[in-house]
Amino acid sequence: MMQGKMIISLITALVLGVAVQVLLVYADTQDAPDKAAAEFAKAYYAYDKAVLSERLCESAKVQNDTDVIGDYIYKARREAEARGFGLGCYVKENIYHLQTDTLDRTHDTARIRLTFEKRSPLRTFFSKKDRYDIFHVEEEIKLIKEEGRWKVCGNPFSIAGS
Repeated sequence: MMQGKMIISLITALVLGVAVQVLLVYADTQDAPDKAAAEFAKAYYAYDKAVLSERLCESAKVQNDTDVIGDYIYKARREAEARGFGLGCYVKENIYHLQTDTLDRTHDTARIRLTFEKRSPLRTFFSKKDRYDIFHVEEEIKLIKEEGRWKVCGNPFSIAGS
């Protein structure tokens, strides 16, 4: 009798564990404004053109008849080449301790404050001075829901002026 109750308890715990996992996976796949802002920030400092194009709203992609993302990547590539590098892991900046705060949210708009630290792996590797190579960034991002996805609008991180 005692062994039967133990088996039922284990099976119940297993079923509940699987159900919770399914719910957590489903919740993680849902698009949210804070998730979109974080993805955009990581892509911005990693020079990831595909994610930048996916997460930047249509009205912000072209300014003054210029492809904002293409121009940003081009300038970064030129600067890297001037330093003797390609646009690879030596130039990309890493983001640490990323925090998002929702300042305002409606059905199709949101304002998110991003706070994080960024640093270049190249300078950190050669200088061995972590505390001097860390830059604190705080940025307010405006997002809209466009085509069913949250996208960053405006001029985040001064992408158009880069």
